Amino acid sequence: MKTDVGAEVGELRSCIEAARTLVDLLRNHCAPDAETAKALPARISAVLNIASVRLGLLERCLNGSRNPAELAASYSSAVGSDGTHIAEWSPARRRADVERELRQLQADRPRSRRRRSS
Repeated sequence: MKTDVGAEVGELRSCIEAARTLVDLLRNHCAPDAETAKALPARISAVLNIASVRLGLLERCLNGSRNPAELAASYSSAVGSDGTHIAEWSPARRRADVERELRQLQADRPRSRRRRSS
């Protein structure tokens, strides 16, 4: 499976535009009622959190530290050959990553035991 980077960036842009619209509603006191106005800060925070998490995941996929399969979403599934696409890792690459993480955990285990005993 391939992920269309342009579609992912477009979705992030939409999230940011939605947050900006919600901020405008709050700033201009244009919420339809008091309950909605009270909920706007939490909604703005939620939208920005989604954008931040997706952007961080996209960054890690592009620099090769995370499997692009983690970005899988219906809006960014690559169907054409146009644009920039990132492919999910092969089974061999996934296995190598799991083995690397296991080695790291095993190397960290003795250090964490020493910390607890002191």
